[in-house]
Amino acid sequence: ADGSPLRRAAVRETALPALAAALGPGVVEALGRTAAQLTRDADLLETLAEELLATALRPERVTRREGGDIELDVEVLAAAHPALRSRALRAAAVRAGAAAGALAAVHVAELDALVVGFHGQGPIPLPGGIVAARRCGRLTLGSAG
Repeated sequence: ADGSPLRRAAVRETALPALAAALGPGVVEALGRTAAQLTRDADLLETLAEELLATALRPERVTRREGGDIELDVEVLAAAHPALRSRALRAAAVRAGAAAGALAAVHVAELDALVVGFHGQGPIPLPGGIVAARRCGRLTLGSAG
């Protein structure tokens, strides 16, 4: 989303008055409360996803440098709620070296399919030269080369 001053001014001058006219007074305050609640919810989900990732990580297989290969326990991930699993998979891909800005929802969905929809599909290429593959109950994320 573009947060430029011109866009914010357009929202303030056009969109918010239109919402207030359509929905009544207090809509701006209600939007603010909703945004604050969603921020708290997102913070909690991120914390829980990090805990899931820590539980799923196979510590004996973690390369001790940033961007190193990592291995995750598929059973642990599969048992998790999809909202937490997708956040944990995204974090794992970034930790393994995938380019965060180029990592899209489609990539996370492909990772999730390796966890809960596995039917023998091959390795999944990720932005930044990272490859994810499932073998023997483990999801491995690491450099392609």
